[in-house]
Amino acid sequence: MAAKEKYFYEPRPEQFDNYGVAYTTYGIFLNRDGEMIPVQHDVTLQAGEAERICCLLNKHELDLEQAKYVIEDCVVEEYLV
Repeated sequence: MAAKEKYFYEPRPEQFDNYGVAYTTYGIFLNRDGEMIPVQHDVTLQAGEAERICCLLNKHELDLEQAKYVIEDCVVEEYLV
């Protein structure tokens, strides 16, 4: 039986510009052997919220596809409900 691939998610600050207004937001990235692979950009303006989401993803060892759904659900829960 093949070993299950390990996933480790990390929040990363990202710089954006919207109509001349610069701001920092946090995206979720997959750390695969030191290579940072973007999972979702512009998730939240709050570093703590991005960290909370990454902890949730890592705790449950979610694969990349599942992680995308969980991030979406967290954003909807936080901002739209």
